[in-house]
Formats: sequence, C-alpha cells, structure tokens
Amino acid sequence: MNIVNKFINETVSTFHSYYNFGNNITEKKLKFCKPAVEKFIFTKLDNSLYKLYLRKYKKENIEFLATQTRIKKELSITNILDYLEVTNLNITIYNYMPL
Repeated sequence: MNIVNKFINETVSTFHSYYNFGNNITEKKLKFCKPAVEKFIFTKLDNSLYKLYLRKYKKENIEFLATQTRIKKELSITNILDYLEVTNLNITIYNYMPL
C-alpha cells in the first residue's frame, strides 16, 4: 500500500510541476488532481484486490453471511439491536418486516 501511495504522490507532484504555470485556472483545477489520480489508480486495482480478498476470506464470509441470514430470519428489529448491543436509539419502528 505504501508503494501505491508513493506512486500517487509522485504522479500528483509531476502534474503540479509540469502543469502549474502560475495561472489561476490551473491553480483551481490542480486541487482536484490528487483525488482524480487516486480514483483512477484504485479503480484499476479494485477488481484485482477484491478477488484476492474474496479468496483469502472466503470461509469467514460464508460464516458471516450464514449468521446474518439466521439473525434476520429469527429476530425482530428490536432483538437485533439488543443482539448488537445498540442502546439509546431514539427511533420509532413502523411496519418492520424481516428481510
């Protein structure tokens, strides 16, 4: 991750050094440079990283989804909040139907 962040910072620095001519228009646009570079890089990496994550945590995900499904089927919303230890929640529940 440090390598990716370093690459992003170097790319942003390059854009700033090559395209910042002291012009107000470029100054206004360069503040969007880092978010744009981050979005581009992480969009490209997302698909590969997500597949690796799914493979690595497959067992835990299956267990989580089974528990989640069981909880949704067996408990009402107030029981779910109690199970999750959510307290001091000031909401009114209307027509709750389990998923």
